[in-house]
Amino acid sequence: MPLYIALITLFLAVILLFHNHRTHPGSVWISGSLVIISLLNITHYLSFTGVSVFWLALTFNHLTPIYYLLGPFLFFYVRAPLSDRVGLSRRDAWHFVPFLLHVVGMLPYLIKPWSYKVWVAGEMIRDVHNMVLIPDLSLFPVEANVTLRPLSWLSYTIFSLYLLWRFSRNYPAQRRIRFEAARPILGFMAAFLVVCLMTELSYTALTIEYFVKFDLQTPEFVSTPWTRITSAGIAIIPFILLLFPQILYGIPKWRETPELEPLKAASVPETEETAHIDAINHVEDTPVSGQTLEDASTKFRDLAERIPAYIGTHQLYLDPDFNLDDLAEHMKVPKHHLYYCFKDILNTRFTRMRSEFRVRHAQGLIDRGETDRKTLEAIGMESGFSSRSAFLVAFREITGMSPLEYLRRNGSSSA
Repeated sequence: MPLYIALITLFLAVILLFHNHRTHPGSVWISGSLVIISLLNITHYLSFTGVSVFWLALTFNHLTPIYYLLGPFLFFYVRAPLSDRVGLSRRDAWHFVPFLLHVVGMLPYLIKPWSYKVWVAGEMIRDVHNMVLIPDLSLFPVEANVTLRPLSWLSYTIFSLYLLWRFSRNYPAQRRIRFEAARPILGFMAAFLVVCLMTELSYTALTIEYFVKFDLQTPEFVSTPWTRITSAGIAIIPFILLLFPQILYGIPKWRETPELEPLKAASVPETEETAHIDAINHVEDTPVSGQTLEDASTKFRDLAERIPAYIGTHQLYLDPDFNLDDLAEHMKVPKHHLYYCFKDILNTRFTRMRSEFRVRHAQGLIDRGETDRKTLEAIGMESGFSSRSAFLVAFREITGMSPLEYLRRNGSSSA
């Protein structure tokens, strides 16, 4: 399997974890799955190409126990979006039993000297089929380990597909939010699991071919259709997540939590800085996807109404780096709940609302005559824009005129 596929997948997994671990800890599971897939492919590449005895000795067999975590991690990932909860319970401990058993089974190999592991790597490079002949790799038969891993992944993936099917069938009756908001997420999750299933089936077939055709040479083994299908599937999986990252966050279900209580008291003081918030808040009379807001969840509607009030009260938009992750952290609500509120209730984008707040703030500064001692560019920077061009584009988009035109019109009207 091409090394670059494994390295790209590993890189994307790290990026995915870095950008999502704060606002959605459940992304740890899918990132962990991608890391395991990458390490497995790297080990296979080293085993079949023989490019480095050292790196093969370092990776071969040492990483084998974590391969048993791929199935559980995939299941935990699927369960998190469907339940809108992350974390583990005591009942989840049994998912780690195969991993722990394999750690125990590998102890004889782990205590072997480095010279023995280098010899094992050399034997693997000489003929990859020597893996079943080398002693002391594990307390358990190599054939059992190599076969049980893909069967475990298949079992978890099939069960995850079953959970998705059962959720899709029962979810409309829950009426916590409209089913239309969940449908795209469920569709992409199904596509993701189907790709995983096809990849695992081809990998299982590859494993069977390994044992059946024991005289199959390495070049022939690498060029088999199952190897190509497996490589293609592994390459596609991370890109599905990049194309539709919402499947990382899940389907919002309202739950009363102590963290949300303070938001109920959030209000917008009638100051000059927040005088334009009513123009930004579209909640009261905007229909959503053919439905009125009365048809939507009251709790999510209340949260949506608090979003502009919270941003305006705390003036979060003045920070040039302010983003949706920051808003989720400030309001102590999941990021995908905010995403749902913006898309399906407020009927606007977060970036649009942020730009409106910043433009209204700049308008307020201009109206107060701040241009007598500041440039328009300085006013834009003070309003939260990161550059002069961003200020000009946003100002024209929101008001229909440039900041200079607004200044001239405001000056003439004031006169």
